[in-house]
Amino acid sequence: MREREELLKQVCNGADSSVPGDGVRAASLPAAARAGKPELWETALRNGYFSYDVTAAATAASGHLQGLCVDDELKYAYLSYTDTLLKLDMATGEVTGSVTGFGPGSFTVEGGAHLGCLAFYDGRVYGSLEYKSPGKKFFLAVFDPERISGMSMNFEDMEEGVDAVLLHEPTCDFRDPLDDQPGSEDGSAVNGDPLGHRFGCSGIDGVTFGRLPGDTSGRIYCLVAYGIYGNRDEWLRRYDNNYNILRVYDPGMFRERFNPITGSGDRVLRRFTCERGMDMAFEEQEALKAVDTLFVWTGTTDWGCQNLEAERDSGDIVLHTYRTVKPGWEEWSRKDAVFVIDAAAGCEMKEIEVGQSSLNADPDIRNAALKKARCYMEDGRFPLGRHVCLKCICDDGCQVREWADTGHTAMICGAVNEKATATFGIASLGNAYYYVAHDQFRMSLHRRDEHFRFTRVAAGELR
Repeated sequence: MREREELLKQVCNGADSSVPGDGVRAASLPAAARAGKPELWETALRNGYFSYDVTAAATAASGHLQGLCVDDELKYAYLSYTDTLLKLDMATGEVTGSVTGFGPGSFTVEGGAHLGCLAFYDGRVYGSLEYKSPGKKFFLAVFDPERISGMSMNFEDMEEGVDAVLLHEPTCDFRDPLDDQPGSEDGSAVNGDPLGHRFGCSGIDGVTFGRLPGDTSGRIYCLVAYGIYGNRDEWLRRYDNNYNILRVYDPGMFRERFNPITGSGDRVLRRFTCERGMDMAFEEQEALKAVDTLFVWTGTTDWGCQNLEAERDSGDIVLHTYRTVKPGWEEWSRKDAVFVIDAAAGCEMKEIEVGQSSLNADPDIRNAALKKARCYMEDGRFPLGRHVCLKCICDDGCQVREWADTGHTAMICGAVNEKATATFGIASLGNAYYYVAHDQFRMSLHRRDEHFRFTRVAAGELR
């Protein structure tokens, strides 16, 4: 305990030699800590919450670790495993609860579920939840932590504790045939087929709660990131899938669970059942519509943003993605990447690039891009969208330039993601500290530097 206290004292005064220098100012104990309420990073250091292994509890799940989050007091962490949610006691390192029953555990099979990135907000756990077949629906799953009281709790047997919000935009964009032949009896695009799927939408994954770039009101929104089709030869001909897209939702719209008998509550927040996921039909009032959309020009990232995290203090929004897959983005074509949205820079409203500027020398590919782009036109014009500004995190003074043969100019800067954060999960604790899932069963305390390289703070013993 004395060693932990000394470590905390050194870190708070910016003199800890075991933590890499990262340009993050930590000159004194945070105001909240001085007032008696410690910051999460301080709690992690003081209590020795360095590393955790959930192998024993996770082996029953059918998928790999998809996301993680922690509560506002660092009592519990939550981890998603495609078809299972785990509840981890931070003090003991024991998994004390789990929720199961979402489906076979893969969106590639009929009725398969995909529980992805997690976020904790206002006392509840939120996660992206996909049902690509047969429902073609995408939800924000909502868990009440107090109801997770035992192991292997099938959510369908729980009268309360597992709700979901159907998200209008990703559901409709995934289904959109874009004037192509849909190839399915229901008239919508087919999963994985390069025909259709607006913006290359393959569903959703990243979820976080934070402020919008440039917004000084302090208002918090829910941001949900699209999955994007990318890592296939046939998708390399598409020019409308070069954005990471963040749909913005108002959490005030899903506070109180809807009661179908009395009609009270928020109509979009309803108890979740497998039938809801697998039935294509839904009521218009059931689907929540976005209040805004952020367009992040990164080039195609295979499956889009896997883990999305708003930093607790800076407000910057961090995207952890798989590698880019198109020519012209060689910097991040061999490894996964990190992109950082500058919270202070605001957004620019401009035309959305969906292939209308293609410079491909092959006339067939260029004409195909233009044809696809025309599907997006509204009243004879290409739509406008709110484009964010990425931070330069490489110290090379990245400038706006034209990217490959897209004909689109933007500043892109990304860090090579040496850790497994894109695949497995990450959670901000403040002051550049994070919990990072560095493989499918373990997470450890890390601190990032100004280049978004993550280094473990202390080895510790696995708890």
